[in-house]
Amino acid sequence: MGLLSLLTMPITGPVKGFMFIIKQIHQYVEKELYDESRLQKKLLQLRMNYERGNIEEKEYKESEAKILNRIKIARKRQKEILKEAEGQMENLNKGQMSSLGGLQVKLREDEENEGE
Repeated sequence: MGLLSLLTMPITGPVKGFMFIIKQIHQYVEKELYDESRLQKKLLQLRMNYERGNIEEKEYKESEAKILNRIKIARKRQKEILKEAEGQMENLNKGQMSSLGGLQVKLREDEENEGE
């Protein structure tokens, strides 16, 4: 830890702590809104409530449409995440710089040539 880091700690410490909390809240909200297994359970629970007569057909149809839309979005987001990860893997395989978990990683191209 450098002197500058130590001197700015009273300012940057709370900001970093606040950013950490914001990221945690964001992850929680993402999970609540777009976790497909959770949404499937909600859909099943909704169907059971409808069949038991606990909710009206109109409410059931509206809620079902909302949940199905969120499942659609969740699947789309999952595809985007997978596509991005594949792109990062391709970049790593080509020896390009990539950021993984905050670390800069570079694969050496000469590792492939070691067997020759």
